[in-house]
Amino acid sequence: METRPGRPAAALSPPAEMAGRCRTFPGERLRSLSPERAPKASVSAGPRADAAEVLDLHLVKHPVTGGWRLTFQVRPLSKDPIELRAYLADGDDVVTETWSYTLLP
Repeated sequence: METRPGRPAAALSPPAEMAGRCRTFPGERLRSLSPERAPKASVSAGPRADAAEVLDLHLVKHPVTGGWRLTFQVRPLSKDPIELRAYLADGDDVVTETWSYTLLP
């Protein structure tokens, strides 16, 4: 399991107040899902609904591990810490643990 903070390449850079996140979800069940049957990513930002916007969400099969890599941007809407959470689901079945991360201002 890994989390990578960062910003996109300079040519595609969002405004300075945005932060990029990358999370790889491993697991045997995820390796069995093909790109044609990709899981659905659920990402939330809190603790309040108006804490941040989650933008530019992408989910791709990792070519080496067979897991799935989730990338997204976060635009804070306040000066408070933001609680990020993400998980992957196959239909109604949640197939990963819930990833949590606190983004500090």
